[in-house]
Order: sequence, then structure tokens, then C-alpha cells
Amino acid sequence: MTEKNYTKYESYKYAFDQIDLAIEKGFYLEAITIEESIFADRLTSFLQLKGKKANTRYTLGTCLRSLQDFSSDFAIKESEDFREDLKIWWDKRNECLHAIVKSKKGDPTIEVDEFLGIAEVTANNGRTLAR
Repeated sequence: MTEKNYTKYESYKYAFDQIDLAIEKGFYLEAITIEESIFADRLTSFLQLKGKKANTRYTLGTCLRSLQDFSSDFAIKESEDFREDLKIWWDKRNECLHAIVKSKKGDPTIEVDEFLGIAEVTANNGRTLAR
């Protein structure tokens, strides 16, 4: 393994350890944020491999939009197109990052216990997708 690959390996190992720790301690937003970084990194690499002009500043949203250029039979594993699962996760990620304090004028925010339940599920689903 080259030095460069070893450094990347160590970064990912640390990221997954942090995700696990964050979920264990109930810091779901931290886990979700790290998961989003992993998705953006992996998808940026994929897009570059496929000849797209992608850079490390790409967000997950930018990557998802770029993936639309590929045919519907796009898959990481045989007959498994993960794009829809990732889009669902991203929508839940947006809900989690904003739901804790954001609400329409005059409406209450989401109950904290309800928020924590949604965030926990989203963090766990993100961990599964990232693996």
C-alpha cells in the first residue's frame, strides 16, 4: 500500500470510528455530517474516474446532480442502484440538520425526542450506506 493510500485508509478508519462513537453517544448530527463527507468524497472520485470535471469542493448535492447523467442501470454492485437510497438519506439529512430549531413562523419546532429518533435512524442508515 502506498503512503498516499495508507493515509486515505487511516482517514476513513478514523471517520468510521467517529461515526460509531457519535452514534453510540447520541451525537447523531456529527455522524450524519461525517457520512455526508464520505459520500461526497467517494462520489467525487467516481465522477473523476468517469471523466467528469469534479473537484474536492463538490458537495453531496452536486454529486447527486452529476450522477443523473448516468443511465438508470448505474450500479455499484450487480443490479443495485443506490442512488435512490442516497437521495432519500440526503432528504432525511436535510430534515435532521434543520428540524431541531427551524419551524414556520408561529409553529412549534419538532419535539426533541421525535427529532432524536429521526436523527438516530438517519445516522444509522448513513453508516450502512457508507459501508
